[in-house]
Amino acid sequence: MMELDLATGGTRGYWEDHVPETEPGKIRAVRSLERMPRPDPGWDLKPGESRGYWKYHAPGKWFKQAKAIGKINNEKATLLFDSGAEVSIVDTTFARKVGCIIDESQRQECVGIGESVYTTLGRTTIKVTLAGSLVYFFDAWVGELSGQEAILGMDFMVPAGVRLDLADGTLCLPDEVRIQLSGRRPLYGRSHQLFQLDDNAHLDIAETLEVPIRRHRA
Repeated sequence: MMELDLATGGTRGYWEDHVPETEPGKIRAVRSLERMPRPDPGWDLKPGESRGYWKYHAPGKWFKQAKAIGKINNEKATLLFDSGAEVSIVDTTFARKVGCIIDESQRQECVGIGESVYTTLGRTTIKVTLAGSLVYFFDAWVGELSGQEAILGMDFMVPAGVRLDLADGTLCLPDEVRIQLSGRRPLYGRSHQLFQLDDNAHLDIAETLEVPIRRHRA
């Protein structure tokens, strides 16, 4: 192990032999740029008002959680994907319904919003099925839940490769498999088609280009 004690103004490695003041042609000092007055970027939003992207693609007011339908132990379940939760929890009643073996010798204290502490009942292994074909065997905590059969936190989402696309309202899985979140509709309908330009085009900022689209007759 090599220990370095850097004194005030001391240098090591590259900068020990490349001090800017001793090399000709090097930048010796950089004056701090004067701060220019900038307009206030804040927006005065009215209650319920949206701007920009969400002005035209605003979901319903009831869309407040990232929920999707999947299966736990081959039983249909509502799953809440919570990026703010460190651990995953399956509902006690549902776990017993699908035949989970609960190890009650293991307990976990969870702290959410507020100062109240939530203690789980035990721990169990569950089989999570997403998109009909992606299967995960995972150890989760067991506790009382309402509104969903399971909360899948970061301990599940990270190793499973789950990404939340809240703009599109989808849950993105490995190999770009997507699941529509409950209460959301896709931004684009199934009738949209891809098209390719015959020639390359370069557009500057705020510049537009009209592209004629030819319909193919069946």
